Amino acid sequence: MLRLTIIFCLIVGAFSQSSFRDNSCPVVNLRGPFDLSRCLGDWYVHQRSSIDRPVKEKCLKKTWFEYDGDLYAIFSSTSTKTNHTLTIEGKAYVNNDKTVSLIYELPIVGNYLKRYWVLDIDYDSYAIVWSCLNGIETVWVFSREQIPRRDINYLTRRAMAKYNLRLPYLVTIDNQNCSQSCYQ
Repeated sequence: MLRLTIIFCLIVGAFSQSSFRDNSCPVVNLRGPFDLSRCLGDWYVHQRSSIDRPVKEKCLKKTWFEYDGDLYAIFSSTSTKTNHTLTIEGKAYVNNDKTVSLIYELPIVGNYLKRYWVLDIDYDSYAIVWSCLNGIETVWVFSREQIPRRDINYLTRRAMAKYNLRLPYLVTIDNQNCSQSCYQ
């Protein structure tokens, strides 16, 4: 009887982790034009989803640049524990559906493709970016300045509501006192 109970628990446990979980993502059809070349330059990560990963970094920044006619992004962050800076580079593409794909070159792992939806953008001020993979939704709030404009929380809520998306809990990133060397 004990053996039967253990087998039953193992079967139920296996199914509860995968089969009954909804791995689908909402369908988002972006409205309006999007010009990735106008994103060139620095963008500070003001907020991001806490589900993305625990907050163990500061001075998060994405720098977009053009090289030989292609667009690239360098993502940099500084560890709050070790004060070391990590950088990851990716090549960017705008897809036919106006989403942005970045192919990151990760050590050991190799190339990793990540797809982003830019829900709202003012090319001189802010960008609200969303992504979903296997039912896990993530949000990033970018600003051109280390300290974003005052209405950034309203703009984030408005962008999410425009596409009928749930706004997850966002953590605020410490981008103050970040010297230029943090971003090299």
